[in-house]
Amino acid sequence: MTKQTFLRNVIAIAICLAATTAVHAQDVYVGGTADRRAATWKNGTLTYLSTNTSGDCAVNSVVVNNTDVYAAGNGMTSPPTMRNTGMVWKNGSVLYCPEGSTYKNSIAISGTNVYAAGSSSNNPSGQFKGVLWKNNVATFYDGSISLSSVFIDGSNVYVAGYEINATGKSVAKVWKNETILYTFDPGSNIYAIFVADGIVYSVGTEAISGQTVAKAWKNNASLYTLGTGATYSIAQGLYISNGDVYVAGYERNTAGKYVAKLWKNGTGTDLTNGSYHGYAHSVVVSNCDVYVAGGNDSKALLWKNGEPTTLASNGCGYSVFVKHIPCVSYVPVETITGVPAIATVGEPLLLSGMVEPSNATNQNIVWSVSPLNTLDGVTVTGATLYTTTAGTAKVRATISATTGTAKVRSTAIDDYTQDFDIVVNSPTGITRPTSNSTAVAGYYNLIGTKLLAPPTRGIYIIIYDNGKAEKVIK
Repeated sequence: MTKQTFLRNVIAIAICLAATTAVHAQDVYVGGTADRRAATWKNGTLTYLSTNTSGDCAVNSVVVNNTDVYAAGNGMTSPPTMRNTGMVWKNGSVLYCPEGSTYKNSIAISGTNVYAAGSSSNNPSGQFKGVLWKNNVATFYDGSISLSSVFIDGSNVYVAGYEINATGKSVAKVWKNETILYTFDPGSNIYAIFVADGIVYSVGTEAISGQTVAKAWKNNASLYTLGTGATYSIAQGLYISNGDVYVAGYERNTAGKYVAKLWKNGTGTDLTNGSYHGYAHSVVVSNCDVYVAGGNDSKALLWKNGEPTTLASNGCGYSVFVKHIPCVSYVPVETITGVPAIATVGEPLLLSGMVEPSNATNQNIVWSVSPLNTLDGVTVTGATLYTTTAGTAKVRATISATTGTAKVRSTAIDDYTQDFDIVVNSPTGITRPTSNSTAVAGYYNLIGTKLLAPPTRGIYIIIYDNGKAEKVIK
């Protein structure tokens, strides 16, 4: 597939995170093209959205809301018109198909509203203009504008793209609620936008010393120059996770081959080896895994943590969607302090300790008798130690290396364990109650209070009818 075809089908992943709560964590959706037909994949299973193979049809953006799969791109209309035009699909069927020539590059869902960004000539001037559709109602952006990406953040609608100025140069722009928010230098293009914590990130290209170079911006300032500047490069996919900036794109090598690239915080990694054309168009991060959609000379590919999977032998992936699950930065336990060191035979001892460091990911201590314990009569129930023999008891504290359902990335993959010695002393002050020389027979605790029944565990005193007393340890 030629560079011009890729540029025409620019893809900008646009996700409304708050509206995607019911997608299974392991479901991976890809939008793209297969056999010149618009297509989506769910966990590698292909679904054609268009049937005609005479036109270059493709899904440029895919997003999932609850159990519904939405896609935006271009497909062929039914006979007799048979025209290639922008479409929105829902669960494999055409939802919206505007009149006239249109291109739909990006889709986002907010509640029941479906937003799509692109361009259309279906206006009184007959000229292509940028368009934001909301439930198939078009808002045109005046000027020679193409919109590449839409992103919903709360009640705010962001779109990004570029405008051709009077000198014929492209000027990247970001709009917020239909008002221009940022305008960049001539020679720039934006293909993807992402808003995180109120910060507007965007990626695309910028003309530097006559060369088209992949670029990333933070609000209206340069964040990273991604390409080397020696050859053509482009950034088309963007995702922010835990403050890290992930960008998908490609760069031409000295042999003239495009190399699929993934940049993280400005540092690039090659996804293809440069012996054939490779393209990366979209990236998402979920549960510590990084997914990239793209392709090589002919194959549609999905990379997961740098490992490619072929989706189709004749096609390309332009968009990838996975439900976002935060990646937990695992902080391992270093030590446990403050554990009680002394116990008394027959007296239950509550075990507790302080986990260090204080920000350890998991601080839940599970107590048990250590396998190294040699003292008889030592048991642990929950967090309580019971003893029947004086000596040194050895208990074990265990903290699991996993937490909840989120995956963690850590070199400390083993559970943390630590043994503690607890000195168990014989009880002192065990005497027959003397406050009443005529104390009646029965069961008493150590301070002389009469009990209704003997305890099932611990130390108590029996006074018999003949006045004799006996200590009992259970």
